[in-house]
Amino acid sequence: MKRFFTAFSIVFAREFKETLRSKPFRIISVFLAILLILIAAAGIFLAPDSDDAQIFAGDFTDGGASQGNTVTYYYSLAVDDRTGSGLASKLSDELPAVRLEEKPIDEAIAAGLIADGECDACVVLLSPTEFDLYAADGDAADIGESVRMALDTIERTDALAQLGVDEAQAKDILHSSGAWYTIHTVDTDGDDPFSIGMYLYNYVVIILMFLVIGLYGQMVATRVATEKSSRTMEVLATSVSPSELLCGKVMGVGAAGLLQIVVFALAAAGIIRGVLFSSPMMSVVADQLLNISAGNLACLVIYFVLGFALYAFIFGALGSMVSQIEDLSGTASLPLYLFMAGYFISLTGMAGTEPGTLIRVASYIPFWSPVAMFSRMSAENVPAHELAISIALLALTTVLMAWLSARIYRSGMLRYGKPPRIKEIISAAREGSSNSNKA
Repeated sequence: MKRFFTAFSIVFAREFKETLRSKPFRIISVFLAILLILIAAAGIFLAPDSDDAQIFAGDFTDGGASQGNTVTYYYSLAVDDRTGSGLASKLSDELPAVRLEEKPIDEAIAAGLIADGECDACVVLLSPTEFDLYAADGDAADIGESVRMALDTIERTDALAQLGVDEAQAKDILHSSGAWYTIHTVDTDGDDPFSIGMYLYNYVVIILMFLVIGLYGQMVATRVATEKSSRTMEVLATSVSPSELLCGKVMGVGAAGLLQIVVFALAAAGIIRGVLFSSPMMSVVADQLLNISAGNLACLVIYFVLGFALYAFIFGALGSMVSQIEDLSGTASLPLYLFMAGYFISLTGMAGTEPGTLIRVASYIPFWSPVAMFSRMSAENVPAHELAISIALLALTTVLMAWLSARIYRSGMLRYGKPPRIKEIISAAREGSSNSNKA
């Protein structure tokens, strides 16, 4: 056993370093970097412009909300007060979160001010209860309603003052919050399984697992086929057993892939926290994306490690059965097609509101469960015992596949000639098993 771990650690370290230096690793890293840049660009694009200064929370008691050395507002208004009663000043006091500037306005001036971005809307006060509003289609309704409500409050305050009610008391009455209530949610069936953040998280996990398992699994097959075609495998076999070679390759390449995902996940979390939270539109989704439970993260690591190991052992065994790298494309595509079936089942399962029978069954099939279970988790709360069964089946199948792949590897490393058929792979597994028993 001590010899096994010594040889395994040597092969593991070699494969880990070679994977970090390989071209596919660099390509995947560039792809993930571009993805991070796109996420950051989306957050910056959705963030409010500093000139527009739109914010959604703050203390507006003194007009605007202080942020550092700047004052920000919901929106800005250009006001032409034609009442001659100082109504614009009262309107400014009533709307402290709005930047208000008085200036003469007609239709042409209003169009120019809005087009140049000098203000969001223009208001012409015709009387205490009537005004003209110039604004873009998307802003007209909201701005018009806020101005109307402010003028209503001003008119009622003046009316109460004429009846002898103190102005301060009148404002307290009109600005009172009225009835209020507290929401107490009732949990009838555990936590709500659906959220935008959780859905996106599981969707990204499924895509990443497909890319990493498929690409790095084929990398294991390529490494094995390269060593065999160059006769390096025969030299290595004199000092390291086939099982030590195969396990070291699988775990070394897998560790590099896992490291890449961890770095990507940490960088993505930093970008989401630093960029997307600056956008009110995306802050809720960003908060959900970062609010992933420890259980979900544990499932991600477990399913990735076991899922990768399962397919990597298959790829490694098939790589040992070909004589040249050119013959690998047809042979190594078989496990990839198998994995793609589960991938498409998972994406289809995420399209519905509830997981169907097919996705439920697929979440227990070891070859598909690494992606199918995350599809279920995006639509429902998967019971803990079902997760345990799925993981146990995947772990057991991975161990059996490691044992079987080692037998195929032992027999295939000395085979040369045409690409193998299914019968020859089965025969190689039997021969490997019998040779190990004789040994």
